[in-house]
Amino acid sequence: MSPRSNWPAKKVEKTNKVYMRLRARIKTAKLNYQKAQHKLAKVSGHLRDGETFEQFTKRKETERKAKLAADRAKLNAATKEAAKAAKEAKEAEDGKAKADKEAEKLAKASNQAEAEAAALRKKVEEARKNGTLTKEMLAKLKTAESNANNAKSLSANANKALKEATDKATAAATKREKTKKKATALGKLARAEKALVEDYKAKAQGADAKLSAADQKARDAKSQAAAAAAKAKGLAGKAGAANGQLANDKNKLSKAAAKAKKDAELIKADVEKCTRLHGKLSTKATIDLPAGTNINHANSVIKRKLGHVKAVSAQYVACLEKQKRDRTEGHSSATAKKQVKQEVKKQADKVAGLKSKEKAAAGKAKAEKKVADKAKKEESKAKAADKTIKKDEKEAEGNLASVEQKENSAEQKRQDAKAKSKEVKQDIKNEKAKVQSVNAQVAKATSKINAAATKLPATSKPK
Repeated sequence: MSPRSNWPAKKVEKTNKVYMRLRARIKTAKLNYQKAQHKLAKVSGHLRDGETFEQFTKRKETERKAKLAADRAKLNAATKEAAKAAKEAKEAEDGKAKADKEAEKLAKASNQAEAEAAALRKKVEEARKNGTLTKEMLAKLKTAESNANNAKSLSANANKALKEATDKATAAATKREKTKKKATALGKLARAEKALVEDYKAKAQGADAKLSAADQKARDAKSQAAAAAAKAKGLAGKAGAANGQLANDKNKLSKAAAKAKKDAELIKADVEKCTRLHGKLSTKATIDLPAGTNINHANSVIKRKLGHVKAVSAQYVACLEKQKRDRTEGHSSATAKKQVKQEVKKQADKVAGLKSKEKAAAGKAKAEKKVADKAKKEESKAKAADKTIKKDEKEAEGNLASVEQKENSAEQKRQDAKAKSKEVKQDIKNEKAKVQSVNAQVAKATSKINAAATKLPATSKPK
């Protein structure tokens, strides 16, 4: 049973996330490497005229496939490696033993550094309790923790070196123990073919994902462009309606202004008429009879004047009443004119605002259409890439099937070599157990150091 079968679900999920992040980093690193290759080819003059990055990577891929095909034709070259296999295996075993000793040595150093840090932590805790904590004590603890971390880092590097040495020893032992040159060449070719198939499968998955993303992006962009166009159209309709209402309001204002002007002219005429009647009344009411005038004559003159005054007074009163009515009407028409003028201004502002929004919406709709067109082109490009990659994947799978068929025919010959390599694998397993033990010790030391660090006050000042 695999040790991972006993892992908690959270640990499995965390490990998977780490794996996916590393895989993404590898993909990014590969892309950066290809870009660096392209840049180097450009500055060194090895780039073909007008060759883009996509064309360059495609050419490199073609060259890689051609090289693999050439490797298939050079199976006999694999026999030359047999003579060096024994020597390389021995060197790899010596390197593994040396790395094992170094890992054990550094693990002890890591444990010792952790012990020193733990002792200093204890002293710091006691000093904090009795109030004798000093900067020097904290600095020593910090130095001890740094030493422990350095020891951990060195131990990790040693573990890495041990793993590399173990891997190298494994490869060398396997190579040494293989007795059949043809089986060795076929196995090597099969791994290359399988790697190529896996590469194309990964590319196919990536192409499918890109195609799906491009399709979704195209549909989203198309939907957004349609929504933006509909919004612009709706605003254009609102602006048209508001503009029609503005024209109607302006017509009302024109009529209100004409009525207000007419009422003002009537009031002016009323004032002029009343002024004339007032003057006429004053003239008619004037009596110039000297003392001693005959009473009959005087009464006759007064009676005649009285008649004139009554007639003109009636006209004057009627004129004032008309002026009053006209002034009331004029005030109403002037107020109505003012109100309509305000409505016209308000409607004009509304029209201007709607036109501004309409213009912005039209610009956005145009931009969204460009995005949609671009997304459509990217989708077409992704479809073409997906088709090409799947074609290459199918071809690589055919090559792998052919090689695996040849390799199966040599399987019996490899069984004997497999039995001999069993002992080497057991040695590697033992070395891995030692590495795991060292890693456990380092982890324990790190845990203790971290626990000690967390108990230190964040803002305490040494006395």
